[in-house]
Amino acid sequence: MKTPKRLSTQYTMAEKKKTVVLTKPIVVERPPIVYEEAIKPIPTITVELKTAMQQARVAAKMSQKDLAAKLCVPANVIHDYENGKAIPNNAFIAKVEKMLNTKLPRLKKLKPITN
Repeated sequence: MKTPKRLSTQYTMAEKKKTVVLTKPIVVERPPIVYEEAIKPIPTITVELKTAMQQARVAAKMSQKDLAAKLCVPANVIHDYENGKAIPNNAFIAKVEKMLNTKLPRLKKLKPITN
């Protein structure tokens, strides 16, 4: 009875040395990138709201720190709103109105862009 020759070692060594050469480049199909044509406007705080908030606070004889403490927010939040660095939402404006017993101008809601 003959024993078969072991070719496994030689075969794997030959396979390791083989390299694959591609003649055509691989092209991946991707959907095109679509950008919005209209640029959304950046919301800003109005001058009327800034001055009205500051005048109402001064009329109530409160500092920014006092108003912030009563509203349970950091003092720099009131400072940023009055300087126009941050934009309050209408719910926060309602809290300030209630605290200062005054009427402040509201921010207009932006409509979403539809095609």
